[in-house]
Amino acid sequence: MTGTSVSARDRLVQAAADLFHEAGIVATSVDEVVAAAGVSKPTLYAKFSSKSELLLAVLASRDAARRQVLTDVLERAGRDPAAQILAVFGWLARWLAEESFRGCALVNAAAELGGVEPGVREAAARNKAWVRARFAALARRAGLAAPDALAASLLLLMEGATTMALLEGGGQAGRTARAAAKRLLVAHGYDPASDQRGQARR
Repeated sequence: MTGTSVSARDRLVQAAADLFHEAGIVATSVDEVVAAAGVSKPTLYAKFSSKSELLLAVLASRDAARRQVLTDVLERAGRDPAAQILAVFGWLARWLAEESFRGCALVNAAAELGGVEPGVREAAARNKAWVRARFAALARRAGLAAPDALAASLLLLMEGATTMALLEGGGQAGRTARAAAKRLLVAHGYDPASDQRGQARR
């Protein structure tokens, strides 16, 4: 019974996540969500008291998924913290170039409903604060100057590239962002040559 319950909830969250991101939150009806999830409307309301509660569950899922993706990227990038930051921007460039790219689901939701659903804006803000904190921690470990200011600049660069890729399409915004991120790191004390020497020793 428990497994069935969890499965139905997960299907609803995934179906809603896909539909909200593709068509918009307001434009997507509850009927469309239950049809895509393959459950009944009573099942939906047994799991979520409202469409707003379902939306918050979707955003929590998106937040967790993005944190896991970036954590995986950092772990694969090795131990050098500056190289880990650049690896995030390498991932960003690949994501922005995907044909299915439609922007950041969390920011899109905040733009659509942030004025009337405070929890939506807060969900997006928590995710961005987490990214900024990770950048700051990495910059601090790398011994870079003004790590908090650098982290704020990197986050703005990341979000700006995401917006421009949504408007212009293609992967140019991501490639430009990675090059700009590297220049920012150098301006704060990063020596790319030292990273190359470290890779050669490994």
